Amino acid sequence: STGVQAVALTDAEMQVPLLPGRLGGPSFISGYRDLETVHLSRRVIEIASLIFFLYIFFAIAGAIVEGTSGGNTVELVVNFLVAIVWAGLIFYAAYHGVKTRNAPCCCNAGGLDVYRILAIFLSVYYGILGLLILIYRSIFVGIFSLIFCMLQSCAAERARHLLDHLKEQSPSVRLVVAPPTAPATVARPPGGTDV
Repeated sequence: STGVQAVALTDAEMQVPLLPGRLGGPSFISGYRDLETVHLSRRVIEIASLIFFLYIFFAIAGAIVEGTSGGNTVELVVNFLVAIVWAGLIFYAAYHGVKTRNAPCCCNAGGLDVYRILAIFLSVYYGILGLLILIYRSIFVGIFSLIFCMLQSCAAERARHLLDHLKEQSPSVRLVVAPPTAPATVARPPGGTDV
């Protein structure tokens, strides 16, 4: 025995807030039951919700700017909806991973794995986009793209910390799909005949 006693967490200690930095606001109970994992889960959801709200803010701001400059209304609505749905799906991957102990959410990958992959992809995307915009178009817009690059890099890193912790904690915490098994064969009884 290591002398460390397992302590059951209360529901309040397992709460993960949906709003960044707000323990008293809307929250959900983490699927994890140890204090360090819940803490790491809070950090993942904190950055995921911050990015989600920034996506919504910039989608609204972009629609207002484009709308006042006489942009195509149908295109504005489609761009706005795509931004909101995309932001929601990214946030859902993180939420699902924390709520269900990283159960598969799509492509047989855990929600936290999907969230981390999306964060890495978006970090690279916003980094390249930001540099290209800085060079060819607008310093202001380029800086915002680079800020999103940094936020997505932070999100990927926080997800990696949680996934590494889960791997250290127990290899069985993360779900692994077993390969298909061969069909069972039935042995013929000695001296028996085929029916």
